[in-house]
Amino acid sequence: HRSVKGDVITLSSGKKGEDAVHEKLAATLALAQSLKLSVLETRLLKQFEEVKHLPKELAKHGQIASLSRKGVQKLLGRLFITHTDLTLTSDLLDTPEFFWEEDANLPFYKTMFSYLEIPKRTATFNKRKDVLHELYEVIRDSKESQYSDRLEWIIIWLILVEVILELVQILVGYFQYFHYDD
Repeated sequence: HRSVKGDVITLSSGKKGEDAVHEKLAATLALAQSLKLSVLETRLLKQFEEVKHLPKELAKHGQIASLSRKGVQKLLGRLFITHTDLTLTSDLLDTPEFFWEEDANLPFYKTMFSYLEIPKRTATFNKRKDVLHELYEVIRDSKESQYSDRLEWIIIWLILVEVILELVQILVGYFQYFHYDD
């Protein structure tokens, strides 16, 4: 009789040969999916740790001085890699192909899958990833706003320099006009 209770996996003792291997494979496939998810969860938690101080910095100072625009883009890139690993290269919620032909151990696999809370953990992972993405968007918008403000000030100063140069040119022309009349 096979079961999963209290972090102990019990396999059927009467199975031999290929049947025993298939039963072990069912348990192993669920464990492998759980491990894949654990790696992604750890990566996402590490990303959270890297940026958890940024909302406070933004609230306190109105800007995020500790991070450059390039740094923000790198954070977004890492999040995108994590997202891609989950959605494109990972089949965490899919039933492995093995069970398409050998479904005698599918109930045991589903029991393991459920016991390891893979659907719940995947949903939580997706929510956390979405929150982190929103945070990165706020940070990116803040940086773009800072950059835009800086460009506006550069333009204002350039216009001021142009006005001063025009005034100098007008004054030089004015003094030359009166100087030649003398």
